[in-house]
Amino acid sequence: MRDGYRTAARDSVSEFTEKKSRFISSLKCVSGESEAKAFIESVRKSMPDATHHCVAYRLYKPRIERFSDDGEPTGTAGMPMLEVLKKEDVYDLCVVVTRYFGGIMLGGGGLVRAYGRAAADALAKSGTALRIKSVAVDICVSYEHYGRVDKLISERACRKISSDFGKNVKIKLSVPECESDALVSALSDATGGSAEICVLPAGYDSF
Repeated sequence: MRDGYRTAARDSVSEFTEKKSRFISSLKCVSGESEAKAFIESVRKSMPDATHHCVAYRLYKPRIERFSDDGEPTGTAGMPMLEVLKKEDVYDLCVVVTRYFGGIMLGGGGLVRAYGRAAADALAKSGTALRIKSVAVDICVSYEHYGRVDKLISERACRKISSDFGKNVKIKLSVPECESDALVSALSDATGGSAEICVLPAGYDSF
């Protein structure tokens, strides 16, 4: 089984109005708590006149969950947002829902529904991706074998990071760890054993 987890595929911003209150959802993929906090602060600074900036984020390693109601009644904002992230089982993302109060009270239930919807809308717009434990694979091949190698790479679950066309062709890939041995074997076969291949740990990547 692949060692991995789900996250947002991309950053997003979405918005809706409920009883004259504007709810603006800002979602960012983050790699740690300091990055999440920096993002929260950047949203606050970009909309300093807003009534509330409510927050929820989840991190995979180490496992961290945080939320803030930012002045809304306790349990009506940050927690519903966090529950959406938990229900979708996503990590390494931060959602800030900014509210401009429109003068009409929504009540506790209305706030829970609005903030939950705001988080769900942000995630729906971002989409999700699977992050899998990966390795970096550096390949050096002759131009004679490049065509076969490039075709083989295109047929595999890997991501090309860079290509350098000099005396030989140097390619850097990100590859799911569980598939790296099979890829190395296939590359060796495709080049008659002439390819220079180096495999290094890399962490997690989206495929």
